[in-house]
Amino acid sequence: MSEKIGASLIHGEEVQVIESHSMLLHSPPKKKTWALYNPSLLQVRWQRQDVFLVTYRAGTWQLCRWDGRHSPLQSLPYVDGRNQATSKVMVALVREDFSTIVPVHALVDQKYMEHSCSHSTGMRRVGIDDSRLFQLAGQPYALFAGVAPVGQESPCQHRQYLCPLQLPDEEGPPQVRCRRKILLTFDYADQLSQRMMAQDRLGSVHQKNWMPFVANDELYLIFTIEPLRVIRVDVNSGLCSEVSLVRTPALRALHPNPDEFRGHGGPALVQLPKHMGGELLGMARVQSGNLLYSHFFFTLQVEYPSMPVLTKVSRLLCFASVRPGMCEVIQFVGGLHLQQDQLVISYGVNDCEPKVTTMALNKVFELLRSQKREEL
Repeated sequence: MSEKIGASLIHGEEVQVIESHSMLLHSPPKKKTWALYNPSLLQVRWQRQDVFLVTYRAGTWQLCRWDGRHSPLQSLPYVDGRNQATSKVMVALVREDFSTIVPVHALVDQKYMEHSCSHSTGMRRVGIDDSRLFQLAGQPYALFAGVAPVGQESPCQHRQYLCPLQLPDEEGPPQVRCRRKILLTFDYADQLSQRMMAQDRLGSVHQKNWMPFVANDELYLIFTIEPLRVIRVDVNSGLCSEVSLVRTPALRALHPNPDEFRGHGGPALVQLPKHMGGELLGMARVQSGNLLYSHFFFTLQVEYPSMPVLTKVSRLLCFASVRPGMCEVIQFVGGLHLQQDQLVISYGVNDCEPKVTTMALNKVFELLRSQKREEL
Protein backbone atom coordinates (compact mmCIF):
# COMPACT_ATOMS: atom_id res chain seq x y z
CA MET A 1 0.00 0.00 0.00
CA SER A 2 2.86 2.40 0.79
CA GLU A 3 4.14 1.92 -2.77
CA LYS A 4 0.75 2.99 -4.15
CA ILE A 5 0.79 6.09 -1.98
CA GLY A 6 4.31 6.97 -3.04
CA ALA A 7 3.39 6.67 -6.70
CA SER A 8 0.74 9.35 -6.24
CA LEU A 9 2.56 11.90 -4.07
CA ILE A 10 2.41 15.57 -5.03
CA HIS A 11 5.57 17.70 -4.70
CA GLY A 12 7.24 14.47 -3.52
CA GLU A 13 5.99 15.10 0.02
CA GLU A 14 4.15 12.84 2.44
CA VAL A 15 0.45 13.19 3.17
CA GLN A 16 -0.08 15.99 5.69
CA VAL A 17 -2.53 15.43 8.55
CA ILE A 18 -4.65 18.53 9.15
CA GLU A 19 -5.50 18.82 12.84
CA SER A 20 -8.94 20.43 12.82
CA HIS A 21 -12.03 19.94 14.95
CA SER A 22 -14.87 18.14 13.17
CA MET A 23 -18.48 17.46 14.09
CA LEU A 24 -20.97 14.83 12.99
CA LEU A 25 -23.91 15.95 10.89
CA HIS A 26 -27.18 14.04 10.59
CA SER A 27 -27.76 10.47 11.69
CA PRO A 28 -28.69 7.82 9.11
CA PRO A 29 -32.27 6.87 8.27
CA LYS A 30 -34.03 4.63 10.76
CA LYS A 31 -33.38 1.52 8.67
CA LYS A 32 -30.42 -0.22 10.33
CA THR A 33 -28.96 -1.42 7.05
CA TRP A 34 -28.59 2.14 5.69
CA ALA A 35 -25.86 4.72 6.33
CA LEU A 36 -25.65 8.43 5.59
CA TYR A 37 -22.37 9.86 4.31
CA ASN A 38 -20.51 12.01 1.72
CA PRO A 39 -22.29 15.32 2.43
CA SER A 40 -22.32 18.32 0.12
CA LEU A 41 -23.42 21.77 1.25
CA LEU A 42 -24.55 25.04 -0.32
CA GLN A 43 -25.61 28.28 1.32
CA VAL A 44 -29.01 29.41 0.02
CA ARG A 45 -31.51 32.13 0.84
CA TRP A 46 -34.68 30.51 2.14
CA GLN A 47 -37.64 32.11 3.89
CA ARG A 48 -35.74 35.35 4.47
CA GLN A 49 -32.70 33.74 6.07
CA ASP A 50 -29.34 32.30 5.02
CA VAL A 51 -29.29 28.53 5.53
CA PHE A 52 -27.31 25.53 4.34
CA LEU A 53 -28.79 23.06 1.91
CA VAL A 54 -27.11 19.72 2.61
CA THR A 55 -27.27 16.55 0.53
CA TYR A 56 -26.09 13.09 1.52
CA ARG A 57 -25.54 9.73 -0.05
CA ALA A 58 -27.80 7.28 1.75
CA GLY A 59 -26.88 3.70 1.01
CA THR A 60 -26.98 0.09 2.05
CA TRP A 61 -23.33 -0.03 0.99
CA GLN A 62 -21.69 1.05 4.23
CA LEU A 63 -18.65 0.13 6.28
CA CYS A 64 -19.94 1.18 9.72
CA ARG A 65 -19.65 -2.30 11.17
CA TRP A 66 -17.18 -3.85 8.72
CA ASP A 67 -14.35 -5.63 10.53
CA GLY A 68 -12.08 -6.09 7.51
CA ARG A 69 -12.13 -9.87 7.77
CA HIS A 70 -14.51 -10.55 4.92
CA SER A 71 -15.95 -8.83 1.88
CA PRO A 72 -18.37 -5.96 2.62
CA LEU A 73 -20.63 -7.55 -0.01
CA GLN A 74 -21.66 -10.15 2.55
CA SER A 75 -23.24 -7.43 4.71
CA LEU A 76 -25.53 -6.18 1.95
CA PRO A 77 -29.26 -6.97 2.00
CA TYR A 78 -30.23 -10.08 0.07
CA VAL A 79 -32.84 -9.25 -2.58
CA ASP A 80 -34.22 -11.67 -5.20
CA GLY A 81 -31.41 -14.18 -4.75
CA ARG A 82 -28.37 -11.89 -4.55
CA ASN A 83 -26.79 -9.09 -2.55
CA GLN A 84 -27.98 -5.61 -3.48
CA ALA A 85 -26.38 -2.20 -2.87
CA THR A 86 -28.94 0.60 -3.06
CA SER A 87 -28.17 4.31 -2.83
CA LYS A 88 -30.12 7.56 -3.14
CA VAL A 89 -29.80 11.27 -2.43
CA MET A 90 -31.16 12.56 0.86
CA VAL A 91 -31.38 16.24 1.73
CA ALA A 92 -31.91 18.62 4.66
CA LEU A 93 -31.97 22.34 5.43
CA VAL A 94 -29.89 23.48 8.41
CA ARG A 95 -28.90 26.73 10.10
CA GLU A 96 -25.35 28.02 9.98
CA ASP A 97 -24.65 26.18 13.24
CA PHE A 98 -25.94 23.00 11.50
CA SER A 99 -29.02 22.69 13.68
CA THR A 100 -31.90 21.24 11.67
CA ILE A 101 -34.68 23.28 10.08
CA VAL A 102 -36.04 20.76 7.56
CA PRO A 103 -35.21 17.17 8.59
CA VAL A 104 -33.37 14.69 6.40
CA HIS A 105 -35.59 13.24 3.68
CA ALA A 106 -35.25 11.65 0.26
CA LEU A 107 -34.90 14.11 -2.60
CA VAL A 108 -38.31 14.11 -4.28
CA ASP A 109 -38.48 12.98 -7.94
CA GLN A 110 -34.88 11.77 -8.13
CA LYS A 111 -36.21 8.43 -9.45
CA TYR A 112 -33.25 6.49 -8.12
CA MET A 113 -34.86 3.08 -8.71
CA GLU A 114 -34.72 3.54 -12.49
CA HIS A 115 -30.95 3.03 -12.34
CA SER A 116 -30.16 -0.66 -11.88
CA CYS A 117 -27.45 -2.99 -13.13
CA SER A 118 -25.61 -6.27 -12.54
CA HIS A 119 -22.19 -5.57 -11.07
CA SER A 120 -19.07 -7.53 -12.02
CA THR A 121 -18.86 -8.80 -8.40
CA GLY A 122 -22.24 -10.52 -8.77
CA MET A 123 -24.22 -8.05 -6.69
CA ARG A 124 -26.94 -5.77 -8.02
CA ARG A 125 -26.38 -2.00 -7.90
CA VAL A 126 -29.42 0.25 -7.69
CA GLY A 127 -29.71 3.98 -7.42
CA ILE A 128 -27.81 7.24 -7.40
CA ASP A 129 -24.43 8.07 -5.88
CA ASP A 130 -22.82 11.19 -4.43
CA SER A 131 -24.36 14.60 -5.06
CA ARG A 132 -22.50 17.89 -5.53
CA LEU A 133 -24.37 21.12 -4.85
CA PHE A 134 -23.77 24.42 -6.63
CA GLN A 135 -25.68 27.52 -7.68
CA LEU A 136 -26.21 28.91 -11.19
CA ALA A 137 -28.07 32.18 -11.83
CA GLY A 138 -29.52 32.05 -8.32
CA GLN A 139 -30.84 28.50 -8.81
CA PRO A 140 -29.54 25.63 -6.64
CA TYR A 141 -28.52 22.51 -8.54
CA ALA A 142 -27.43 19.00 -7.68
CA LEU A 143 -25.04 17.00 -9.83
CA PHE A 144 -25.10 13.25 -9.19
CA ALA A 145 -24.30 9.90 -10.82
CA GLY A 146 -26.72 7.10 -11.60
CA VAL A 147 -25.11 3.66 -11.29
CA ALA A 148 -26.01 3.02 -14.95
CA PRO A 149 -28.04 4.75 -17.66
CA VAL A 150 -31.77 4.15 -17.48
CA GLY A 151 -32.53 0.74 -19.00
CA GLN A 152 -28.92 -0.51 -19.10
CA GLU A 153 -28.70 -3.82 -17.22
CA SER A 154 -25.04 -4.49 -17.93
CA PRO A 155 -22.37 -3.34 -17.38
CA CYS A 156 -22.61 -1.01 -14.40
CA GLN A 157 -21.22 2.26 -15.74
CA HIS A 158 -22.12 5.50 -14.04
CA ARG A 159 -23.68 8.43 -15.88
CA GLN A 160 -23.91 12.01 -14.64
CA TYR A 161 -27.22 13.84 -14.19
CA LEU A 162 -28.00 17.48 -13.51
CA CYS A 163 -30.95 18.41 -11.32
CA PRO A 164 -32.28 21.95 -10.69
CA LEU A 165 -33.71 21.98 -7.17
CA GLN A 166 -36.93 23.42 -5.82
CA LEU A 167 -36.84 24.39 -2.16
CA PRO A 168 -39.96 23.95 -0.02
CA ASP A 169 -42.35 26.90 0.19
CA GLU A 170 -44.24 28.03 3.25
CA GLU A 171 -47.49 26.31 2.25
CA GLY A 172 -46.25 23.05 0.70
CA PRO A 173 -44.68 19.95 2.22
CA PRO A 174 -41.22 20.42 3.83
CA GLN A 175 -39.36 18.69 1.03
CA VAL A 176 -36.75 19.53 -1.60
CA ARG A 177 -37.63 18.41 -5.12
CA CYS A 178 -35.66 17.64 -8.28
CA ARG A 179 -37.48 19.75 -10.87
CA ARG A 180 -35.94 17.98 -13.87
CA LYS A 181 -33.37 15.23 -14.34
CA ILE A 182 -30.97 15.99 -17.21
CA LEU A 183 -28.56 13.36 -18.55
CA LEU A 184 -25.11 14.80 -19.29
CA THR A 185 -23.31 13.53 -22.37
CA PHE A 186 -19.66 14.08 -23.25
CA ASP A 187 -18.32 12.33 -26.35
CA TYR A 188 -14.83 11.74 -24.95
CA ALA A 189 -16.24 10.05 -21.83
CA ASP A 190 -18.47 7.80 -23.94
CA GLN A 191 -15.54 6.87 -26.18
CA LEU A 192 -13.52 5.93 -23.09
CA SER A 193 -16.40 3.74 -21.88
CA GLN A 194 -16.64 1.96 -25.23
CA ARG A 195 -12.89 1.38 -25.36
CA MET A 196 -12.84 -0.03 -21.83
CA MET A 197 -15.80 -2.31 -22.54
CA ALA A 198 -14.03 -3.64 -25.64
CA GLN A 199 -11.04 -4.48 -23.42
CA ASP A 200 -13.23 -6.07 -20.71
CA ARG A 201 -12.29 -3.23 -18.36
CA LEU A 202 -15.44 -2.19 -16.57
CA GLY A 203 -14.26 0.82 -14.58
CA SER A 204 -16.42 3.92 -14.74
CA VAL A 205 -14.49 6.47 -12.68
CA HIS A 206 -14.43 8.73 -15.74
CA GLN A 207 -18.26 8.87 -15.78
CA LYS A 208 -18.67 10.31 -12.28
CA ASN A 209 -17.13 12.76 -9.81
CA TRP A 210 -17.04 15.66 -12.27
CA MET A 211 -16.37 18.95 -10.43
CA PRO A 212 -18.72 21.87 -11.14
CA PHE A 213 -17.87 25.55 -11.23
CA VAL A 214 -19.61 28.61 -12.62
CA ALA A 215 -17.91 31.35 -14.66
CA ASN A 216 -19.54 34.14 -16.66
CA ASP A 217 -22.97 32.70 -15.75
CA GLU A 218 -22.15 29.40 -17.47
CA LEU A 219 -21.70 25.94 -15.97
CA TYR A 220 -18.39 24.16 -16.42
CA LEU A 221 -17.20 20.78 -15.15
CA ILE A 222 -13.69 19.54 -14.50
CA PHE A 223 -13.79 16.14 -16.16
CA THR A 224 -10.27 15.14 -15.08
CA ILE A 225 -7.90 17.06 -12.85
CA GLU A 226 -4.81 15.65 -14.61
CA PRO A 227 -4.68 16.34 -17.41
CA LEU A 228 -6.95 19.29 -16.68
CA ARG A 229 -9.85 18.65 -19.03
CA VAL A 230 -12.63 21.22 -18.63
CA ILE A 231 -16.01 20.99 -20.33
CA ARG A 232 -18.82 23.50 -20.80
CA VAL A 233 -22.38 22.31 -20.13
CA ASP A 234 -25.56 23.24 -21.96
CA VAL A 235 -27.90 23.05 -18.97
CA ASN A 236 -30.96 22.65 -21.18
CA SER A 237 -29.79 19.73 -23.33
CA GLY A 238 -27.05 18.25 -21.09
CA LEU A 239 -24.56 18.30 -23.98
CA CYS A 240 -20.96 18.93 -22.90
CA SER A 241 -18.13 20.35 -25.02
CA GLU A 242 -14.42 20.47 -24.22
CA VAL A 243 -12.89 23.92 -23.69
CA SER A 244 -9.52 23.17 -22.08
CA LEU A 245 -6.85 20.46 -22.00
CA VAL A 246 -3.58 21.24 -20.20
CA ARG A 247 -1.13 19.37 -17.98
CA THR A 248 0.18 20.44 -14.57
CA PRO A 249 3.75 19.20 -13.94
CA ALA A 250 3.22 18.70 -10.18
CA LEU A 251 0.37 16.27 -10.93
CA ARG A 252 2.16 14.02 -13.43
CA ALA A 253 1.95 11.04 -11.07
CA LEU A 254 -1.85 11.16 -11.26
CA HIS A 255 -1.90 10.31 -14.97
CA PRO A 256 0.73 7.62 -15.62
CA ASN A 257 -0.87 6.36 -18.86
CA PRO A 258 -3.63 7.53 -21.25
CA ASP A 259 -6.51 5.58 -19.69
CA GLU A 260 -5.55 5.79 -16.00
CA PHE A 261 -6.70 8.70 -13.85
CA ARG A 262 -5.55 8.65 -10.23
CA GLY A 263 -6.96 12.08 -9.46
CA HIS A 264 -10.71 12.15 -8.82
CA GLY A 265 -13.18 15.00 -8.58
CA GLY A 266 -14.30 16.68 -5.39
CA PRO A 267 -16.83 19.38 -4.49
CA ALA A 268 -17.98 22.42 -6.43
CA LEU A 269 -15.31 25.11 -6.59
CA VAL A 270 -15.70 28.33 -4.58
CA GLN A 271 -14.52 31.88 -5.33
CA LEU A 272 -11.61 33.21 -3.30
CA PRO A 273 -11.74 36.83 -2.10
CA LYS A 274 -10.00 39.43 -4.24
CA HIS A 275 -7.19 40.01 -1.73
CA MET A 276 -6.29 36.32 -2.22
CA GLY A 277 -6.30 36.54 -6.00
CA GLY A 278 -9.99 36.02 -6.71
CA GLU A 279 -9.41 32.62 -8.33
CA LEU A 280 -11.50 29.51 -7.80
CA LEU A 281 -10.55 27.15 -4.98
CA GLY A 282 -11.18 23.42 -5.19
CA MET A 283 -10.26 20.08 -3.65
CA ALA A 284 -9.57 16.89 -5.58
CA ARG A 285 -9.15 13.36 -4.30
CA VAL A 286 -6.41 10.78 -4.80
CA GLN A 287 -7.34 7.17 -4.26
CA SER A 288 -4.78 4.41 -3.62
CA GLY A 289 -6.64 1.13 -3.97
CA ASN A 290 -10.21 1.00 -2.66
CA LEU A 291 -9.53 1.94 0.94
CA LEU A 292 -7.07 4.82 1.12
CA TYR A 293 -8.15 8.35 0.17
CA SER A 294 -6.36 11.68 0.43
CA HIS A 295 -7.04 15.14 -1.02
CA PHE A 296 -5.27 18.24 -2.23
CA PHE A 297 -6.26 21.88 -2.67
CA PHE A 298 -5.86 23.70 -5.96
CA THR A 299 -6.71 27.06 -7.49
CA LEU A 300 -8.14 27.51 -10.96
CA GLN A 301 -7.74 30.62 -13.09
CA VAL A 302 -10.56 31.32 -15.53
CA GLU A 303 -9.97 34.34 -17.73
CA TYR A 304 -11.98 34.37 -20.97
CA PRO A 305 -10.93 33.76 -23.73
CA SER A 306 -7.88 31.98 -22.26
CA MET A 307 -8.14 28.33 -21.25
CA PRO A 308 -8.77 27.53 -17.57
CA VAL A 309 -5.52 26.51 -15.86
CA LEU A 310 -4.40 25.34 -12.43
CA THR A 311 -2.25 28.04 -10.85
CA LYS A 312 -1.53 26.56 -7.41
CA VAL A 313 -1.53 23.04 -5.95
CA SER A 314 -1.01 21.80 -2.37
CA ARG A 315 0.58 18.58 -1.17
CA LEU A 316 -1.70 15.64 -0.32
CA LEU A 317 -3.59 15.97 2.95
CA CYS A 318 -6.25 14.40 5.16
CA PHE A 319 -8.23 15.47 8.22
CA ALA A 320 -7.31 14.10 11.63
CA SER A 321 -9.68 11.57 13.13
CA VAL A 322 -10.42 11.23 16.84
CA ARG A 323 -6.81 10.06 17.25
CA PRO A 324 -4.26 12.89 16.74
CA GLY A 325 -1.90 12.39 13.84
CA MET A 326 -4.15 9.82 12.15
CA CYS A 327 -6.93 10.00 9.56
CA GLU A 328 -9.73 7.66 8.61
CA VAL A 329 -8.71 5.63 5.57
CA ILE A 330 -11.73 6.84 3.57
CA GLN A 331 -12.49 10.55 3.55
CA PHE A 332 -14.63 11.97 0.74
CA VAL A 333 -14.92 15.76 0.54
CA GLY A 334 -18.25 16.78 -0.98
CA GLY A 335 -18.71 20.43 -0.06
CA LEU A 336 -16.81 23.71 0.37
CA HIS A 337 -18.12 27.04 1.63
CA LEU A 338 -16.34 30.31 2.38
CA GLN A 339 -17.54 31.87 5.63
CA GLN A 340 -15.63 35.09 6.25
CA ASP A 341 -12.03 33.99 6.96
CA GLN A 342 -12.90 30.30 7.35
CA LEU A 343 -13.32 27.48 4.84
CA VAL A 344 -16.16 25.11 5.78
CA ILE A 345 -15.52 21.57 4.51
CA SER A 346 -18.07 18.74 4.52
CA TYR A 347 -16.88 15.18 4.03
CA GLY A 348 -17.83 11.55 4.42
CA VAL A 349 -15.93 9.10 6.61
CA ASN A 350 -15.42 5.40 5.88
CA ASP A 351 -18.65 5.16 3.82
CA CYS A 352 -20.44 5.50 7.16
CA GLU A 353 -20.69 9.02 8.64
CA PRO A 354 -21.04 12.66 7.50
CA LYS A 355 -18.75 15.25 9.08
CA VAL A 356 -18.00 18.94 8.78
CA THR A 357 -14.85 20.83 9.73
CA THR A 358 -13.31 24.26 9.19
CA MET A 359 -9.89 25.60 8.26
CA ALA A 360 -8.63 29.14 8.43
CA LEU A 361 -8.49 30.42 4.87
CA ASN A 362 -4.98 31.81 5.31
CA LYS A 363 -3.82 28.33 6.39
CA VAL A 364 -5.30 26.87 3.22
CA PHE A 365 -3.51 29.51 1.17
CA GLU A 366 -0.19 28.70 2.86
CA LEU A 367 -0.46 25.11 1.58
CA LEU A 368 -0.76 26.18 -2.07
CA ARG A 369 2.28 26.38 -4.37
CA SER A 370 2.43 28.10 -7.74
CA GLN A 371 2.40 25.88 -10.83
CA LYS A 372 3.37 25.96 -14.47
CA ARG A 373 1.23 24.54 -17.27
CA GLU A 374 1.81 22.52 -20.40
CA GLU A 375 -0.77 22.78 -23.18
CA LEU A 376 -1.64 19.59 -25.06
